[in-house]
Amino acid sequence: MRLLLYKILFFIYLAVLFCLMIITINPDDVEIPIQLLGIEIDKLVHFTLFFPYSVFAWLAFGRTTIKRFSNWSFVLIGTSGLVLAVVTEFSQLLNPHRNFDPKDMLANFIAILAGTLVITVICISKKYFHK
Repeated sequence: MRLLLYKILFFIYLAVLFCLMIITINPDDVEIPIQLLGIEIDKLVHFTLFFPYSVFAWLAFGRTTIKRFSNWSFVLIGTSGLVLAVVTEFSQLLNPHRNFDPKDMLANFIAILAGTLVITVICISKKYFHK
């Protein structure tokens, strides 16, 4: 039952992510700072949106495939996340009010890789410290 819930949450997350990447968000009447700690807010938003991908993917699929694929589960999750990052960034070209930005895609990549690294470290530590 819990696995089904994780899969549903994963697909809801993907749907929300695609919507946020495609729709026009134009807060003209809202004053938003351009940078935070020297990093563009837009890049922080991209990182925040893509970081959970690896966690949701692991909960939905990785735990059940670990015995079959071993360490390849982490590679599959990371690779699928990187593909998702590319697809969502290019999908912004479908909206004339959005634009493709390689720096956004880099922020997406860093988030996916960081999330995958966190999941990998947690799983390895559980494997070695909880025998």
